[in-house]
Amino acid sequence: MIQTVKTITQNKVIQKILTISFILTMSIIYPFIFHLFGIAGNVFLPIFLFVILGANYLDFKTIFSIAILVPLLNYLFTGMPIVAPMPILQMLTLELGMLIIFLKIFEKVNYLNIFSRIFSFIFARASSLILILFFENFTFNFWIKNFKIGIIGIVLNVLIVEFVLKIFRNRKKEY
Repeated sequence: MIQTVKTITQNKVIQKILTISFILTMSIIYPFIFHLFGIAGNVFLPIFLFVILGANYLDFKTIFSIAILVPLLNYLFTGMPIVAPMPILQMLTLELGMLIIFLKIFEKVNYLNIFSRIFSFIFARASSLILILFFENFTFNFWIKNFKIGIIGIVLNVLIVEFVLKIFRNRKKEY
């Protein structure tokens, strides 16, 4: 019995499925807990945490797909993020996708550390400025206000990721 469990958990496909399941589940539960207790998501940016962590364990295609799906799954299961009047769902989808692109670029050039994670996060947040062209109620002032509020979340998310990666530093495997 124990040998069977050990064999199953060493299987790369099962490890990848478990990792994906964990990231998707926590990417829905974690932001929901924040909103459940009345803690503003735009301050702490909880929807980003497990996607950033997953970027360290999953290949580009997989984690990019997860990043694009997470806001939609959150909306389907919890009703958040809102779709209208502000395009928060669209904004988070774009930002999460761009975050993965930037993180994987830094990883590819072997420069993935706390600073590159912060820059990736900032660049990803800045990418949503393009939405000003498509949504008339998505203004530069709205974006700046949310960007400033979210700086706390950027720093906290990156610090949590660094802490978790230090604990599990010998377990980095890309599936």
